[in-house]
Amino acid sequence: MSASQEPTLSTEPAAPAEETSSEARNTATASPIPSIPCEVVRYPFAAVMALSTYFAYHVSLQGVANASYELHAADDEAAKVEAKYFLKFHPSIEVWQGARWIARFTQEPGWVKGH
Repeated sequence: MSASQEPTLSTEPAAPAEETSSEARNTATASPIPSIPCEVVRYPFAAVMALSTYFAYHVSLQGVANASYELHAADDEAAKVEAKYFLKFHPSIEVWQGARWIARFTQEPGWVKGH
């Protein structure tokens, strides 16, 4: 384009691209990876956005929180499962979602750390 020519903007809609079937695309590329329908990958973070924030606290016998852990879980049951992991490090754990108490877990008698 020379300096004297100015670009023009077209108000006409662009012509649609020639569509090919997914089978034709797969065979043309010969990719070992199977194609995934667009509906599956359109919103890859949708599941992450649905997670709620919970907190797991190590609470002493005096009721003092000595440690806290932020958890992200889909529901109360999933938060409980995640919180039980911290029993490896503390004798008791409480799970909260904001001001709502969910559960308290304690180590079983005879429980050995690391097992």
